[in-house]
Order: sequence, then structure tokens, then C-alpha cells
Amino acid sequence: MNACADIVALGACTPLGYTAESAAAAVRGRISQVSGHPFMVDAAGDPITGAFNPKLPADIPAPERMQRMAKWALQDALRRIDLSSCSPLPVLLALPETRPGFSDEHAQNITQSLGDVVMSDSRNGRDIELRLELAARGHAGTLRAIHMSIERMARGEFEACAVCGTDSYFDADTIDWLSEHRRLVGVDIRNGFAIGEAAGAILLVSDRLRNRLGVPSCGKAHRPGISVEQVCIQDNEDSLGIGLSDAVGEAVGSAGAALRLPEQAIDIAYCDVNGERYRSEEWGFAVLRNPHAFKDSAYITATESWGDVGAASGVLNCILASRAWSRGYAQGPRAMIWGSSEAGERAALVLEQPSSGHQKGN
Repeated sequence: MNACADIVALGACTPLGYTAESAAAAVRGRISQVSGHPFMVDAAGDPITGAFNPKLPADIPAPERMQRMAKWALQDALRRIDLSSCSPLPVLLALPETRPGFSDEHAQNITQSLGDVVMSDSRNGRDIELRLELAARGHAGTLRAIHMSIERMARGEFEACAVCGTDSYFDADTIDWLSEHRRLVGVDIRNGFAIGEAAGAILLVSDRLRNRLGVPSCGKAHRPGISVEQVCIQDNEDSLGIGLSDAVGEAVGSAGAALRLPEQAIDIAYCDVNGERYRSEEWGFAVLRNPHAFKDSAYITATESWGDVGAASGVLNCILASRAWSRGYAQGPRAMIWGSSEAGERAALVLEQPSSGHQKGN
């Protein structure tokens, strides 16, 4: 089974920019949109610290915010390549896990609404029909969706697939829940995080289709490793990072045919570490348990720029890695993208820089 696929298009809608290029450039420039919310407050009455999308009116409910951002991110990705031959295009969607302020019904409504969207293909004057599927939930959701996409592509179900993740914490019930558990960063809470909202999308294609279309690769995605952590962040227990360690080991094994370890160890990790001690500690254990997989324990997180963006994290981190290669400031040709969902799912993806002849250069 061919356990990899090429990323050929990127799309984003974030508090820092409304295209993949502008969002990644802002993160690279250490620009931050994290600030006090204009009217939302925590339990102490202080403005919520986070990064909200200035393109959206502040009073729009979180589910609608997610839907709008997902549509913009998909449009940003799909405008780049002629995919009329692939219509209807499968879209695997990742949304937040069930939590106060976001229900299963919200998830189904967003999926149905986006499924009714028809993208305009400006290259040939035809429309692209989208076939939406709610594939996964939470921070690890888009990485789980990439796993599904690569496996289904290998079985011949399709040759192209979009993966999209969207999330927004800007809901009163969600904020009350996080505040109650002292998870929001504040004056007296340092082991907390700043909330965010964003959407990201990538287009995955088989190597055969990429060659047929004559499009460059933004990065080669190996099949992600998937595992489950038994000690979740809300259990008030110390995690030993077993779930993430297993996911990392599986991801490196999936890429094993292409990587020679330790000579070709991972250069850098991109992740959703957000200021909570739990996430930092499980990463430390994952590195210790996979000593030959990494050159060191360094990682990049964009949460200081756009807050914790939940279910959008995985694909946005893929975008950051890809743009680092195309702009020439990457730390090396191999990156790992990993994510940790609240309910315990862990996912890790090895992403490789395309060869110079196949790399997207814009």
C-alpha cells in the first residue's frame, strides 16, 4: 500500500491572514493577534485573552464563525488548481469535540451547510461540487482525516481529497467551561491558554494525479500514526505521554521506507502546545521514548500568534511547514506535525520537503 500523498494546495482563514501565505508570513514575523476580547469576560470579569478573526463581526455565534472560516479556507485552497476532473471532490472535515457551547447537532449542521456549497472554478468557468464528510473531531482531527484520505486513496476510492479543519472557542458556554476548570490564561492562571479561531485546508492528491495535472508538490505527507492516550487533560493526573509516544512511533514507521534513522531524523516538530503543562510534558515523554526519531526536542507552535485553534491546528501546522520550505527558512527537509485531542486521540504525521523539481515556489 502506498502510504503517502502529495499536498498540492494550501488554504487558510486565521486572525492573522486570510490566505495560507499571509497567515504563515505573519507567524514567521512573530506577529500576534492575541488581545482582550471587546466584550467577552472570564469568571473574574476580565476580558478574555484570545485571537479572534477581525473579518467576522464579534457577535456572530461560534458555529457560524466556524462555517464561514471553513468556506474561506476551502476557497483559498481550491482556487489554485483545476480540479474539474475530480468533481465531486471529497472533503474530509474536522470539527471540535463535543463541549459546552458545541454539540453534535452543531457539528452535523456545519457539515450539511458546507456540503451544500459549490465552489466556483475560475480557471475554466465550471463549478466544483464538494462531497463533505465529518471525519474526525478535536486537535488531532485533521491528522486523523489525512490518515483516512491516504488509506482511501491507496484503495483507489479517489485520487484527490481536501482536508479541512475549523474551530472557534468564542462562545459564552465554552468560555465559562474553560474558566471553571481554570484553563484560560489570566493574571492568576499561567498554566492556561489563549483561545483562538481559524480554519485551514489542504488538497491531497496521488502522485499519479499530480503528474497528470503537472502541478508542484507542497510536501509529501506520510500516513499519520494514530493512538489513544488513557490519561486525558481533564483527569487531573500526570500524563506519561504514552499515547503520543505510540503515535510518533507509528508515524516514523509509516515513513520508514523513505527515512533512514537516525541519519534522517525529524528536523523540527509543529504542534498545538499552548501553554498548558500537560501538553508540554507529553511531548517531552514522546521524544524520550523515540530517541532516534528527532534531532532534538525543538518544536514550533503558533499559539502565541493566533491562540489555540483546536480542530484547525493540524492542517495549519502543515501549512507552516510547507511555507517554511518554499520560502527557504525551514530548519531541514523533514517535519513532524502532531496533535492531541481532549478526549485522548493522538496523531502524528511525518511531512517531507518535496524535491527541488517538484516544490511550490510562490
